[in-house]
Amino acid sequence: QQRNQDRAHRKEHAPMAIRLGAEPPPFFVAVVGPKGVGKSLLIKCLVRHYTKQSIQETTGPITIVSGKKRRVTLFECPCEIN
Repeated sequence: QQRNQDRAHRKEHAPMAIRLGAEPPPFFVAVVGPKGVGKSLLIKCLVRHYTKQSIQETTGPITIVSGKKRRVTLFECPCEIN
């Protein structure tokens, strides 16, 4: 009975994240290289490592949360010099 009361008390007073001020901007990581070297594969593996979810396409910037106060934005850039 005491254990059930303790569990109920913990649910009522769940700790909240402390947010002082604005969040810092995410780190921006550009993956650059010629066609066929594995840029998309690298981004997919990083997303799978941090989020335990797989993605099908790597279009546009992808922001992942890698810690309580750290976000990382991954962006794939083709190596085109024209």
